[in-house]
Amino acid sequence: MFSDISLEPVIDIIHKFLVISGRPSVQLQLLVIAVEMGVAWLVSRLIVRLGARFSFLERWSLFHRLGSAFFQRIVFPLVTMLGLELLEMLFQQLGQLFGLITKFNNLVFVVFIYRAFLGILYSFFPQTAVQRYHNRLLAPLFYIFIAEQGFTF
Repeated sequence: MFSDISLEPVIDIIHKFLVISGRPSVQLQLLVIAVEMGVAWLVSRLIVRLGARFSFLERWSLFHRLGSAFFQRIVFPLVTMLGLELLEMLFQQLGQLFGLITKFNNLVFVVFIYRAFLGILYSFFPQTAVQRYHNRLLAPLFYIFIAEQGFTF
């Protein structure tokens, strides 16, 4: 039964990935993306904490609740996209290849749209109802879409 399954396509994909990731320009871009993601995570955490500490919108509780749920979901993708755009400009000025950074920025934009949509849903509907649809429908569809986009690199 399992003897009919060929692993050649999987081995070819892994081999191509290893060959491509061995290039210095790809390694540099992956390193820069990883460092930028870490910095973006720290900056977004700082922004969310400062926003919660210095909240001046408490007078308008509905606006504060809606804005807070939405804002907390989109800060990280926004900071990441800004950092990646700056890195693209830097790599372009230095004459380096930056195609992987551009592709990753496109994926982060999709994450931004997804998180903004979730922020809007969590702001207007009960959390338990949104969580159910999020876990059973939206998250699996999103992961399938991201995986499909990842294979087109």
